[in-house]
Amino acid sequence: MAATLLQAHDVSDLCIGKPALRWLPPSSTVADAAAELEGAEAIAVWDGEEGSDVAGRVCMADVLLFLCAGANLASPAAALQATLSDLLAAAAPPPVRRIEPDASVLEAVDSLLGGAHSLVVPIRERWRRAGRAELCWLTLEDVVRFFLSSIGLFSPTASRSVSDLGVVRPAANLAVAAGDSALSALPLLSRQPTSPSALCSSDEDNDGKRCVASPCARRGKRGPFSSRAMGWRPAAEAIVCRRGSSLVAVMVQAMAHRATHVWVVDEEGEERELVLVGVVGLLDVLRVLRHHLHQPPPI
Repeated sequence: MAATLLQAHDVSDLCIGKPALRWLPPSSTVADAAAELEGAEAIAVWDGEEGSDVAGRVCMADVLLFLCAGANLASPAAALQATLSDLLAAAAPPPVRRIEPDASVLEAVDSLLGGAHSLVVPIRERWRRAGRAELCWLTLEDVVRFFLSSIGLFSPTASRSVSDLGVVRPAANLAVAAGDSALSALPLLSRQPTSPSALCSSDEDNDGKRCVASPCARRGKRGPFSSRAMGWRPAAEAIVCRRGSSLVAVMVQAMAHRATHVWVVDEEGEERELVLVGVVGLLDVLRVLRHHLHQPPPI
């Protein structure tokens, strides 16, 4: 039944109501991108021509990482005048892939699992000036949200725990010590393909595992782990689950808080302190749902 869902829906069904993406040509400066990103989650590096490829997707985190990298940190004014081509060359980001509106949802899923950072879809029905193409973003979050709306078709996979499904990944490459310098986090942030803000700050006790909060987190009345948002929202607390949390519960958490990663914690010791044991990313979730399509239906 889940496979039938994917065959019955085109990519255009996931793009209903989406605005045209903002874009700048590759020759624009990093300063131009910073200004254009005011009020926008991301911009496309594109020449605006019908049928031409989008060179990349740039968000404010990419701009900040570029400004803090190497010699750019010593001369931020000069770095702001670098071109977006220079920024993309330095970052080596995962590719942005174009996909047609009449393509199947399964094709979009396989493109994301194949390494695409995000997808661009032509908007054909929208009024536009002659010769001027318009595209919209289709992201990993959009696809996972689409699956969540029909999650019953993925039973019993969706009700199994994230630990049982094997989607809890080690978080060593996503964690920094609370006392480390901010610059020490840059190499980790630059290696995250789906969200450059997905890091966890941790207090290093005897075994170095006790987790405190996400990079933007603050301690609130409910403690360092609560159900409040994380990621690009400022002063937010980490989104966490347990090893026994179901896949659908993790999906709901991620979608409700616009998070690309959900931290997995557990209690240890006599004081039952929460420790970071891993992380579940939306790409892991999508891979499990894609694998579900190959399984025989339950009897």
